[in-house]
Amino acid sequence: MRFLLLPLAVVYGVISTLRNFFYDYGFFKLTKVSMSVISVGNITTGGTGKTPMTIHLAEEAKARGFKPGIVSRGYGRDSHGLKIVHDGNELKTMVETSGDEPFLMASLLKDVPVVVCENKVKGANYLIDMLNVDLIILDDAFQHRKIHRSVDIILMNAYEKSSAYYLLPMGVLREPL
Repeated sequence: MRFLLLPLAVVYGVISTLRNFFYDYGFFKLTKVSMSVISVGNITTGGTGKTPMTIHLAEEAKARGFKPGIVSRGYGRDSHGLKIVHDGNELKTMVETSGDEPFLMASLLKDVPVVVCENKVKGANYLIDMLNVDLIILDDAFQHRKIHRSVDIILMNAYEKSSAYYLLPMGVLREPL
């Protein structure tokens, strides 16, 4: 039954591959911000621990003397555009406006600025210009290619069966391995 989705998976794979090619070879613009950017992401759908890894990276960065800031898309929120979840001093929004994962990160980290924005470049620049961070951590951003990253951290579910490693919608892969 799943193989009925094969034509859609092939089309999805071609689009994903072309998009990556265009970014890799400069046909699509990549924006570099004024400081290091760490992207936490995955190539599969579902939970792989991106949010706990983002929290861990922010804590480790703080322990090493950095002032990190987090940019998330804010999946599931009932707002659009750039919203400040935490300004480094206090929470500035509710979970409905920020999304559950950014709100969780802001609540746990307590002194790390967190913003949500569909446009990661705009979110990163806001953190740099207005909240004086010196390290950007992007949550769930591997497929968001518009911003230059210093490091990509890719997480995968070690318990996922290899039989699921087909492209969407046939399997769980967001892009080819």
